[in-house]
Amino acid sequence: MNAQQLRNSILQEAYFAADGWNIKELKDVVADSCPISYGIVQQGNHIDGGVPVVRPVDLHTKYVGKVNLKCTSKDISDSYKRTVLNGNEVLLCVRGTTGIVALATEELKGCNVNRGIVPLFFGSDVDKMFIFYQLQAPFVQEAINENTMGSALKQINIKDLRTLKLRVPPLAEQKRIVAKIEELLPKVEEYGKAQEALDKLNEELPEKLKKSILQESIEGRLVPQDPNDEPASVVLDKIRKEKARLVKEGKLKKKDLEETPISEDEKPFEIPESWEWVRYSEIFNVRSAKRIHQSDWKTEGVPFFRGRELVQLIRTGSVDSDVFISNELYKSLKEYGIPAKDDILISAVGTIGRVYVVKGTKPFYYKDAYILCCENIAKIDPSYIAIALKSPYLQKQIHKDSMATTVAQLTIERAKNLVLPLPPLAEQKRIVAKIKEVFKEIDKLKK
Repeated sequence: MNAQQLRNSILQEAYFAADGWNIKELKDVVADSCPISYGIVQQGNHIDGGVPVVRPVDLHTKYVGKVNLKCTSKDISDSYKRTVLNGNEVLLCVRGTTGIVALATEELKGCNVNRGIVPLFFGSDVDKMFIFYQLQAPFVQEAINENTMGSALKQINIKDLRTLKLRVPPLAEQKRIVAKIEELLPKVEEYGKAQEALDKLNEELPEKLKKSILQESIEGRLVPQDPNDEPASVVLDKIRKEKARLVKEGKLKKKDLEETPISEDEKPFEIPESWEWVRYSEIFNVRSAKRIHQSDWKTEGVPFFRGRELVQLIRTGSVDSDVFISNELYKSLKEYGIPAKDDILISAVGTIGRVYVVKGTKPFYYKDAYILCCENIAKIDPSYIAIALKSPYLQKQIHKDSMATTVAQLTIERAKNLVLPLPPLAEQKRIVAKIKEVFKEIDKLKK
């Protein structure tokens, strides 16, 4: 039961706690001088320095004062003398969001209300707060809703409002009930705040847990090391040989063999001995697409991914693309490189750092600059690289200096210089398996 439900339950029970109470219509409960009438009809005739007028929008707190009230002329207010306030009324909204109630403060004396508000005041035999709380009770709110008319703008008919039925005990009992309600409602409010804090924690906890686990995974603390694993240094030697071969074949350039040393300042934590610190450019070939002009967009052919399609792909695993390029154009782009299985796509403009591992061989192309394609040039587990890129450590690198322009950007050069810890291939696979297992359990917390 949430706080609002608990509050409703208290108010409902408060007015059905005893039998033998009088059932009275509202017109018989208010003071003899209370007209139960609509207020001023205002159509944009607000002025500065006139008579303040309470509107439904002003009933957002329990007590209503003069702050931010719109004003009307004294002549208009005088023509609605029946709804001029004495500062001691219960204000009931009868138009728009019907059924909302608030209390007029003394500073509203001499002010007026507009057509959406009906002011109610009572004689000495009725406790104002008793009626104030009863009007909020579920059984009264239901009755108000049943008598609300209109679709575009809901409104309560004054005739129906006057015959609204209320439960009225002797005055002394009214006061005892109000005292009990006002003892309980602050506790309900405290409960509500505690519940909100707990709900927020429950909502945030799964993602915080995931971030913590991702960080542990790239620090070598998620799964145990195995001395029989081929160390990452051997993996790097194989990558260097593979890159040299690709340079000979003209698929990479000589500059792609260059390696920029990693300083100690770029190594924020210790990693296992079998791991290696590497720059992203050492293990992946980072590139952006050839520019595709909007004039080349088609309604069918090979899907063309922009940032929005990548986000959809990450979230759902599939894309409902409405932009395509021709098969002929797609074939001509092969020399620039097209995404292949186990390559990684990174969103690079706007919401940067979203990661997707290309899973199949179904052809697609992607928008230049908005998405970086990272070609997996060696036997690196792309799922581990995706895990590393999603970790707080790598996300911090990705977003560092990303706001040099109006829109956040991850350039090719910045992507190439990302520093990440590389475990042995066998451990990469163990990390991926463990992450899947643990995240599955964490996702159960959301349900």
